[in-house]
Amino acid sequence: MWLWPGLPEQIPLHFDGAGSPDRFGARSALHWFLLPGVATLMVLLFAFVLPLWIAYLARRDSPYLNVPQRAELSKLTPEARVRAVEPVASMLMVVAAELSLLFALLQFGTAQVAKGSWEQLPTAMVFGTLGVLVATTLIWLPFLGRGVRSELERLR
Repeated sequence: MWLWPGLPEQIPLHFDGAGSPDRFGARSALHWFLLPGVATLMVLLFAFVLPLWIAYLARRDSPYLNVPQRAELSKLTPEARVRAVEPVASMLMVVAAELSLLFALLQFGTAQVAKGSWEQLPTAMVFGTLGVLVATTLIWLPFLGRGVRSELERLR
């Protein structure tokens, strides 16, 4: 909303892999607010919907919940199963924050290119943020199985 008043009549709608705009369109609410709308839906999905759904599946001991040590997870109480999958929910919330940052940077960069302040999106900005997303996921993977193990140790 903050950038909208300063946009020219033509804005970039798409960028190539090098960050150069390769398609332009008229400044319209649809063109400008579509990306933030998609970003908002993705953040809501990753930060709220998926964690709630995973907790629901854990509570019900659903066979559709795919986690390390699945057989051991089934032996836990519903409350313990929900606690066991909390690392997954935490990771999804962190990923949601990083996705929000990525989309905000893309929107800000698009405005800068549209106004002529930048010739293209800085690839380091885009690919750096994508790298952080991938790194977060890879770093978090070892912790995802620990929730089940720690709940099993509580039983002993």
